[in-house]
Amino acid sequence: MITLLKSHSAWTTIDGRGAKEAADDGDFVVAGLSGAKIDLPKAHGHVIVIVSGPLADSAYPTAYWGTLGGGGERKIPINWSWRRADRDNVGCFKSPIA
Repeated sequence: MITLLKSHSAWTTIDGRGAKEAADDGDFVVAGLSGAKIDLPKAHGHVIVIVSGPLADSAYPTAYWGTLGGGGERKIPINWSWRRADRDNVGCFKSPIA
C-alpha cells in the first residue's frame, strides 16, 4: 500500500504539518510505514487515517487507526501509533476528495 501511495499520481507526499493542514482542508490523508521498514521488521505494515485535529509536538497529526486482532484509537496524535524508533519514518500522503 505504501509503495502505491508513493508512486500514484493521485497522491502527494507531505510531512506531518502538511498532513494536518490537508485534513483540516478536507483532503483524504493517510499515513503509513511498510512492515519491512519498521525498526523491528514485521510481516505487516501499519496505515492510519489522518483527521482534522491538533498537531502534537509540531510534527504529529491526529488520526484514527486499528490493529490486527482488534483495538485501535480515535482522534489521537500519530506519535502514539508507532514506536519512537519508527514514528519519524512514517510517510504521510494526501489526495483531494472529488
